[in-house]
Amino acid sequence: MDPLSAIASTIAVVQAISSTYKAIQHLRGLPNEFSEVNRNLPLAKNTLDLAHNQLQDLALDESSKKALQPLVSGCEEKAKMLQDVFEKVEKGVKSAKDGSVLDFYRTSLLRLGKAHRVETLMQGILKDLDALATNQLFKTATQSQMAQLKEAVDQLSNVESSVTDSELEDHGSNIMHNYDNATGHMSIISGQGHNINPGSGKFFNAHSMTFVQSNKDDKTQSDILQTLHTSPYLGRKNRNPDRVPGTCGWFVGHGQFKKWQESISSSMLWVSANPGCGKSVLAKYLVDELKTTESRTTCYFFFKDDFEDQRSARSALSCILHQLFTQREDHFSHKIIKRLKAYKPPLTNSYYELWELWEVLVMASQDQNAGEIVCILDAFDECEDQERRELAQALRKFYDADNDTKNSVNLKFLVTSRPYDKIGRGFQPLDIPGLPVIHLKGESDAETSKIAREIDIYIEDRVSRIRAGLYLKPDEEQLLLQELRRVPNQTYLWVYLTLELIESDMSIDKTKIREATSSLPRTVDDAYERILAKSSNPEEAKKLLHIIVAAARPLTLAEMDLALALRQSHKSYKDVDDRPEERFGRYIRDLCGLFVTITDSKIYLLHQTAKEFLVPKDGPDARGAQDNQLIWKSSLQPPESHRILCQICIWHLLFTEFETHPLDESLDGKVSHYLHDHVFLDYSATNWAAHFRASGIKEDAVIESLRLICDASSKRCQTWFRVYWASKHTGIPQNFTTLMIASYFGLEQIVKPLLAIGNVEVDSKDGTYHRSALSWASENGFDGVVKLLVKGPKLRLKDITKLAYPEGAEVDTRDRDGLTPLSYAALNGHMAIVKRLVKKGAGVDSKDEIGGTPISYALCSGHEEVANQLMKGSQVDSVEKIRRELLLSAAQKGHEPTVKRLLDNGAATETADRAGQTPLSWAATNGHEAVVSLLLGQGADVNSQDKSGWTPLWWATSEGHEDIVRLLLQKGADIEVMDKDGRMPLWWAVMKGHKAVVRLLLEKGADVEAKDKDGRTMLWWASAKGQEAMVKLLLEKGANVEAKDEDGRTPLWWAAMNGHEYVVRLLLWMGANVEAKDEDSRAPLSWAAINGHEDVVRLLLEKGADIEAMDEDGRAPLWWASSNGPVAVRQAAMNGHETMVKLLLKQGADTEAKDEYGRTALLWAAGKGQEAIVKLLLENGADVEAKDKEYRQTPLWWAFVKGHEAIVNLLLEQGADPSRVWACVALPWYSPMRRDDYALGRYIRALSDVTRGP
Repeated sequence: MDPLSAIASTIAVVQAISSTYKAIQHLRGLPNEFSEVNRNLPLAKNTLDLAHNQLQDLALDESSKKALQPLVSGCEEKAKMLQDVFEKVEKGVKSAKDGSVLDFYRTSLLRLGKAHRVETLMQGILKDLDALATNQLFKTATQSQMAQLKEAVDQLSNVESSVTDSELEDHGSNIMHNYDNATGHMSIISGQGHNINPGSGKFFNAHSMTFVQSNKDDKTQSDILQTLHTSPYLGRKNRNPDRVPGTCGWFVGHGQFKKWQESISSSMLWVSANPGCGKSVLAKYLVDELKTTESRTTCYFFFKDDFEDQRSARSALSCILHQLFTQREDHFSHKIIKRLKAYKPPLTNSYYELWELWEVLVMASQDQNAGEIVCILDAFDECEDQERRELAQALRKFYDADNDTKNSVNLKFLVTSRPYDKIGRGFQPLDIPGLPVIHLKGESDAETSKIAREIDIYIEDRVSRIRAGLYLKPDEEQLLLQELRRVPNQTYLWVYLTLELIESDMSIDKTKIREATSSLPRTVDDAYERILAKSSNPEEAKKLLHIIVAAARPLTLAEMDLALALRQSHKSYKDVDDRPEERFGRYIRDLCGLFVTITDSKIYLLHQTAKEFLVPKDGPDARGAQDNQLIWKSSLQPPESHRILCQICIWHLLFTEFETHPLDESLDGKVSHYLHDHVFLDYSATNWAAHFRASGIKEDAVIESLRLICDASSKRCQTWFRVYWASKHTGIPQNFTTLMIASYFGLEQIVKPLLAIGNVEVDSKDGTYHRSALSWASENGFDGVVKLLVKGPKLRLKDITKLAYPEGAEVDTRDRDGLTPLSYAALNGHMAIVKRLVKKGAGVDSKDEIGGTPISYALCSGHEEVANQLMKGSQVDSVEKIRRELLLSAAQKGHEPTVKRLLDNGAATETADRAGQTPLSWAATNGHEAVVSLLLGQGADVNSQDKSGWTPLWWATSEGHEDIVRLLLQKGADIEVMDKDGRMPLWWAVMKGHKAVVRLLLEKGADVEAKDKDGRTMLWWASAKGQEAMVKLLLEKGANVEAKDEDGRTPLWWAAMNGHEYVVRLLLWMGANVEAKDEDSRAPLSWAAINGHEDVVRLLLEKGADIEAMDEDGRAPLWWASSNGPVAVRQAAMNGHETMVKLLLKQGADTEAKDEYGRTALLWAAGKGQEAIVKLLLENGADVEAKDKEYRQTPLWWAFVKGHEAIVNLLLEQGADPSRVWACVALPWYSPMRRDDYALGRYIRALSDVTRGP
């Protein structure tokens, strides 16, 4: 690109950056450096404009252009990089789970490198512009810009980093990028091991990549990585404190840990400890010490109860894969990208299934360059129960002693948790003699002593900091240490809390130390009680804590400020006074002390034990006698906590702004912008209903408020419902009615009066999923609502005629996929609803589009009791048959969730239909890769054959499903299995023209020379069908160009016969014998001539084909061209036959060549009525009196016998003797073919008489 064009392009990029900044400038947490960049954009644009105007007036020679090119192109490239970063932030924040712009920006830099910090790129642009401005060509025009550019460069050099180096080195890599070639280079870093060997000290660089994505695969890869980034795992890890030097040493010296660390194959270690013993600190230490090296990749996830995404095992595996693929880009193979795309499209705002993620992790570990992969999971007990069980099951299967995969890879897991039996039971049985476990409390006196010494180190460190902060004297410090050490069974948490209490007293002295240490809290609960007893406002503190413990996620400072301040009288944001975050943060600390913490502007309880202290486990009377003196312990009853949050949410949703300035359909893509402008709406819209159901509220005033916010016709309702549904990761249902909303959320108090009104359409369906209110309520398990809907309103007799639905909702209504309310209830195990719907007449055998029934869905989801209930008194098939039919149907149609449920609940993978096709066979046939992978993972027979002998590989090959073929081959599919015609899978791939599949099969060892029962090779078939690309591929792979079938015909023979010129050319170029003859001695030229393929004939002749070559009947190509023609005689004028004869005659073909019957080309053309050909042959000297052997007749005779009058005249004009013809006509057996033949006969007799004379 010339300099003028490059400058114009850069100006456009700068303008685009400015526009993007305007779209993201309001985002909370956007680093200030983005603002610094935006401040310098006008200067950059003005300089570029001046340079552009100057260049337009100059006629640059090539040397001047060459001198400018590096300056201009460098500036343009950096501008595009900067634009890319801005756009990534704008795009990514729309799908960020917790709205953390900084987390997303930080993660982007982890992938792109620190050279992509926005301030660094802007400084580079300004430096390039400064160099451009000082060039002689522009110096005069840009004089005023020079000083500004230098000043701007200096200012940017003093700007703090938007993301620090330490944050970008979290993955154990130090990345530097080179602007000239847009690739990354790695600095070598030497590591220092404390008690853990950190490896070679050379940190592996997996972040080198092009800065601007240049193809579709790069875009897909980026989208998948974004989808996998389900949680800001780096920030969540760093919430935990660093270990004190000298601690954690006993653990890394433990034999079990050393065995796990030094193992060269897959192994797992479970680390258990009671609350407060330092599990998370240890886990963070291990992550930071076991850095990624050339041979090891370390990934991690810290579970936490206070974030939904941090309670999910799916989120954990997603983040582990995200770390793996950003640290080791070479592991992010095309195969893995294809697999993840098959599971679900990227950027669909939903998690992958746990088994899908686990399979990809195992697949990545099987890469030949994978090395050691270390996964550290902290606080596994805080994972959601169901997902924890699923992940534990996956771990148990993988680390089973009989699992060969485990021994062939090096995938290691270290899992920390509390010592709950349910955790251990989830992992057992694993290796013999059992799962390796380290208990952080110690299992021997020696271990306990080591742990006690490390806690002493922690105490000494904390006391030394208190000494420095409070200016303690040496004797005061020693006194404090002495008293703390006297307390038995300390934990790290107890030490922390106790010392925080002491440190909070700013007027401490020796006497007060004695007083404080004489009454130290004996337990963590005691410490919590004392902390809260110091609250400046206990009532406000209690409300704050109610909100924290009941909230579905941590609230931000701004959200909590509004929640605490909100009252029922407030009708608008304008009515609520907000406080600056810093001031409000201090207020919270005054209320609760260190009981709560604030991280990244979000509010958390100090520790999981803090919540357990406040909330009773088993109801309001669960306090023990020893707890009676603790006022705060078990003081927060869950229903009351939910009531408080419910009221706050409802009051907020009633704000007038949501009615006067709603979020309408046109703003669907800008939900995040709307949420930013309306604080707390993200929380209230998503969680109000759950809090209402958990609160048990019955007050009429609250119910009336619910009616207002559930009015589907109001802008208010449409606003919060759009926000709510954005979290569901599916398309928002259109035409959702008030009854549907109330039914969906289980609001009996709203449904009942709606039904009583009399004009509600109870069976109306939404416009997207075509589901009724009853369908939604049945799926979500709200039996009370279902009861109201199916029963209908309680009416007086005179009211019945006014209602369209006096008997209640239709129980067998179907949605767009054919599912009924009973299907949804059965699928989700809602027994009470199932019984109710069946009692109302719902069909237990009603089938949906994949053949699923309520019974089969109950079975496939493991709800045996529900299935048994549905089968009572019904004439239904056996359980196994139901499962078998649904599994086959679901696999055939690619319904992965149903297949998974069925397999998880005992369905057999080898079940088959009448044709012998298994679920794997059907999934392979129809291209459902995710289902294929799932079935193979469950042990499906990869080589199962149907009644035609076809395997899943056959079907996938035939249909061209490359990724499935690859997957089946990886699982051991037989590449050489034959069908009844002797054809292997490769045959069908060739026949169907699936080039990519053919290439794959050949790479995996398929025989390119394999023949079917007729002796035909793949090259034969591809040549006969004119598959040019396939022929080329087969030839590249070494296919024999002279291979013959049972009739002796080569690929060239078939290609020539069928007129495939390009294929003929390819075969000849590869050395095919142009004279190769079949068993009838016919060469390719003869068949090309027979079928009128002029271009092929010409090509063969050019390559030396013998124009006089005879077949076993003595017929040369000219004979065939003259006699056969490619179509019927009546079509001869349009078939190019005449041109073919011309070509052969031009090439010197012998007009007098005869076949075994003595017939020349003229004789055959005359008999076939090909007048133009006859004329051509006569013009080229063909003998008009040539006679055949059998009848001794001439062309005239054959033309006469066949009734071709024009040819008769033509031959007579050329001197043909008519006497022999008349002699034949005079014979008794001659019978004219047509009436006109009498006249023709008399004409020939007259000529004959003339010829004989008197």
